[in-house]
Amino acid sequence: RQAFLVIGGIVILTSTAGGTMTTTFANLPTIFKTINLLTPQGWALQTWEVAMRGGSLGELIIPFLFTLAIAQIFYLIGGIQMRRRFEQ
Repeated sequence: RQAFLVIGGIVILTSTAGGTMTTTFANLPTIFKTINLLTPQGWALQTWEVAMRGGSLGELIIPFLFTLAIAQIFYLIGGIQMRRRFEQ
């Protein structure tokens, strides 16, 4: 029952660190750009930025693949957790 609050807090923390609150800032320090790439939201935002400015496929593929890899990892973790929970 309390997991909902914890998950909400984690999502807010990672989305803030991932840069979803700072997308309109023009000159972010490089440390913030590095921190952005430590979160799934940062990779998704980088993919979105490349797509919106009409970047080439070569520019788009790396952040897109990282986003897919992170999604797959979390999907597998969730599947394992659900299997363990409902086996009992």
